[in-house]
Order: sequence, then C-alpha cells, then structure tokens
Amino acid sequence: MNNKEQAFTLIELLFVVGIVGVLTSVAIPSFSQQMKNNRLTSNANQLHSIFKFARSEAAKRNSDIQLNENA
Repeated sequence: MNNKEQAFTLIELLFVVGIVGVLTSVAIPSFSQQMKNNRLTSNANQLHSIFKFARSEAAKRNSDIQLNENA
C-alpha cells in the first residue's frame, strides 16, 4: 500500500503566488479606472435627477426656477 500524502511543494506554492501577483498587478489599474467611471456616471445621474426635479417644480409652481451652485 502506498500511503503517500498529497501536499503542495514549496515551488508549486511560490509559482501560484507569483501568478496571483502578476494577475493582481494587471487587474488593479483596470479596477481603478472602472471605479472612476462609476463615480462619473453616478454624478451625472445625480445632476440629471436635480434638473428633472427643478423642471417639475417649475411646472408645479408655474414659474421659472433657477439652479444655483452652492459649495
């Protein structure tokens, strides 16, 4: 009977860690760009929502409404 235990060798483990490191270094810039794009889309949607709300308020009040930027 051959009861050889199955385990990872140190070389196999280092090889897998190296591959994961390379994949991570490639994926991080793409992920960062995706986060920036998502923030931009979110801000554009929020601005669009504000314009739609102002338009509905103007229609409800039957008057002109001005949007002012407040920091």
